[in-house]
Amino acid sequence: MKVSVITVCMNASMTIERCLKSVIKQKTGNVEYIVIDGASGDGTVDILRKYAKYITKMVSEPDQGIYDAMNKGIRLSTGDWITFINADDELAEGAVETVANFVAKNADVDVVYGDICYADGSSITRNKYDRIDLTRIYYEMAIAHPGTFIRGGVCKSHLFNTQYQLSADYDMLRRLYVEGYRFYHVPHVQAVFYKGGATSQRLYDSVMETCAIARRGIMKDAYLQEKYLSIIELREYLAFFYSVRDEIPQCREVCDAIREDLFLTKDIVIFGAGRDGREFASILNSINIPINAFTDNKSELWETECMGIDIKPPSALEGISNTVIIAASKLYYSSMKMQIHTIVSDESVDVFDMLEVMGHIGRLYYERTNCI
Repeated sequence: MKVSVITVCMNASMTIERCLKSVIKQKTGNVEYIVIDGASGDGTVDILRKYAKYITKMVSEPDQGIYDAMNKGIRLSTGDWITFINADDELAEGAVETVANFVAKNADVDVVYGDICYADGSSITRNKYDRIDLTRIYYEMAIAHPGTFIRGGVCKSHLFNTQYQLSADYDMLRRLYVEGYRFYHVPHVQAVFYKGGATSQRLYDSVMETCAIARRGIMKDAYLQEKYLSIIELREYLAFFYSVRDEIPQCREVCDAIREDLFLTKDIVIFGAGRDGREFASILNSINIPINAFTDNKSELWETECMGIDIKPPSALEGISNTVIIAASKLYYSSMKMQIHTIVSDESVDVFDMLEVMGHIGRLYYERTNCI
């Protein structure tokens, strides 16, 4: 099996060497490495020349953006499978070998995706995608694009739509899923994603572009509209929330509305005490919404504290009433909410996920301040 690994770059002298080394370290020998540079002027090309013997094909010329450069790489590729790794990210050790072994035993696969590690400063978190409901791709980026492998012929017939600046990868994967191509997960870290790329830096624009793509994708199907349009609208308010989150605590009227509309007088339990849970808890604290308890599935966290509050096992939810439970995970919220519903049956208990709540907060702020 021949794999084409494509890296696009533009003035990436600070990170490109790390990316190159991650590809060079792949143990399988049948790798075609293609680098598309956008006529960098910061020394990136000099670094690429230093590693020229490892690069199968290299182009350095002006382009029309990231996805135009990626399309150039696709057209130059000759591999049975194609994957992309951006100049500021890394292809994880064993990524190519993992997919090669999987494909050798599963000939009916078109797209292979794995887990990624998310690096933010000194913190590295593994995002696992084994429990992801792929139908989420109808309205959001359900899997990670870095380190996802796509069959070569499929990729060539589904080039990136260059009218999109930040979410053409979502558009491509969504089209493949809707058209019935077969997606499979491998339980292996496929890439290390570093905070600070184009999408990270323009989160609001990226989410709004993703929502626009999702809207267009469901407009001709009444069933999909009924099922997903409200979710897409909430994601748009979520994007707005991220753009104004520091302003919200200063607006007393909005803070009062949040407490009244979403939480009433109920106790608040955060399900999930990891990075996402702590981030979400700090948001609630900033608008004076008290948290009464934390629960988490990880036994090693039980009886430790999060923000001065004891972390309990999920079984502590049994028998509770008049409570709001919020699943605090950007990735696993669907499965967490299902777990909560198997534990709690009292009708006075409301169950949300953190993205829902942040979207509602964004909506309330928008409605009361007439922003945008």
